[in-house]
Amino acid sequence: MSSLTILDFSDNMLTSSTFQLLSNFSSNLRELYLSQNNIVLSHYSHHSNFPSLVRLDLSYNNLTSSVFQGNFNFASNLEHLDLTNCSLMDTSFPMSSTSIVNSSSSLVLLHLSFNLLTSSNIFHWIFNFTANLHSLSLDDNLLEGRVPNNFDKAMNSLEYLDLSYNKLQGDIPAFFGNICTLQTLHLSYNNLSGDLSRFIQNSSWCNRHVFHALDLSYNRITGMIPTSIGLFSELDSLSLQDNSLKGEINESHLTSL
Repeated sequence: MSSLTILDFSDNMLTSSTFQLLSNFSSNLRELYLSQNNIVLSHYSHHSNFPSLVRLDLSYNNLTSSVFQGNFNFASNLEHLDLTNCSLMDTSFPMSSTSIVNSSSSLVLLHLSFNLLTSSNIFHWIFNFTANLHSLSLDDNLLEGRVPNNFDKAMNSLEYLDLSYNKLQGDIPAFFGNICTLQTLHLSYNNLSGDLSRFIQNSSWCNRHVFHALDLSYNRITGMIPTSIGLFSELDSLSLQDNSLKGEINESHLTSL
């Protein structure tokens, strides 16, 4: 099986020994899909070597707190990493340990949705091993506090960001408008507050020509919807329901949308 490049074992009942077995013939493996199995890697110590891996999907397994402290060696050209619904906690990402990706300049997609993350330190962990992400999903966790102020500088290649269904607090971060590549921003179902007009006006929105979707629904946002919302001429989807907005909407808001 040394010529195998794509392997999909998703939706089975495979266990952790499968993961260990795969490393024995993984020299040319580029895509590995193990989603929705019975893989448990809580105390995994076997040396796993995947030198050619580009896509890895371990979603819907049980990767508990010590998985990233093991001796993993993923390729520097890993592009897609999906760890959705893996029972990951804050302790799964020790700041002092070697990253799961030794050199991650190629990583463009990271999915950490539906886990048990509570601390915003996860952002700093991500910043430590990649700066070229295009898609980041951290929705449906338990994240509290504020998004770090240096987020826009560390994640200046993002196109898609989902932080919805968490417990994030504070004003809506204006620095999201400084990520010139950002096209989609989901912040719904948090505890974000602040004045919407101030958020729109204080952001540089250098991505105005590519920005397509903004979801701020189910937060605690106040103020009026500014007419400057019309500057987002490429906007396809705008969700502001269940906040505390006031005022009126007229043609000046909608003409350019």
